[in-house]
Amino acid sequence: FYGLILDTKEPMILSTTDETAVFPKRETDPFQKMAIYDVCSGMGGFTMGSAPLGIDTIAFLETSAFACDVLRENFQIPVIHGDVADTRCVRALHAMKPQGFVQVTGGFPCQPFSRQGDMKGEQDVRGTVLASILRCSWLLQADALLLECVDNVTHFSEIMKTLEVFAERSEEHTSELQS
Repeated sequence: FYGLILDTKEPMILSTTDETAVFPKRETDPFQKMAIYDVCSGMGGFTMGSAPLGIDTIAFLETSAFACDVLRENFQIPVIHGDVADTRCVRALHAMKPQGFVQVTGGFPCQPFSRQGDMKGEQDVRGTVLASILRCSWLLQADALLLECVDNVTHFSEIMKTLEVFAERSEEHTSELQS
């Protein structure tokens, strides 16, 4: 549900408006084709790596106007210029959701976690983007989530705990791949 309003707190009653949208959870068949939402897309690296495998990208979601221009120039895929933390942008992605297995891919900013950066973690505003990607994945009811960041991010216990809790609550598991 997107756009519900709170009518009363005790008991909690939610109501719809003209802006409310409902996207029911779709059943997936393990043999259906995979498609991805490429959020925090940058120049489209996940899509460039996925396309040769026959994986379609549904849409890009990117905050940088320059990166959006590059994505539009290089791909024939819808580009949403906006913030992954903005529910309106996630709702726009959800409206494009196809049948089948859907994965969210996202590279979150490395500067807060990099040894060459300031290593402030979630104290750096860019360090909060991961939580927005996780929320986006949850709202989109994604079947899988693929994240990318610097390897040093694994030394930030609050990030690892966030991933662990998200995986547990979404009844998924985590695995770490290194290049």
